[in-house]
Amino acid sequence: MKRILLIAALLALLCGAAFAATPDEFFEYQLIDGGAQITRCTAVGDVSVPSTIYGYEVKSLARELFRGKNGIMSVTIPSTVIYFGDNDNMNDL
Repeated sequence: MKRILLIAALLALLCGAAFAATPDEFFEYQLIDGGAQITRCTAVGDVSVPSTIYGYEVKSLARELFRGKNGIMSVTIPSTVIYFGDNDNMNDL
């Protein structure tokens, strides 16, 4: 009986981990000159923009990243972000 409960508990933990969202899943991005520009955010509440997304350093945030977005309480921006707005060539910065 203990073995069945242990297996059930492990399965529950594994299933929960499989469906837990990672921070990267809340952001859409495009690659520009080896860095990432965050173009869309689907997170709500207290939002922390990641310094990297899928291994790419986040260097820019698109101009309309949060436009029309309700439910955002605060935004934390990492020091890797050097540009706000639509920028097609971050090498010019």
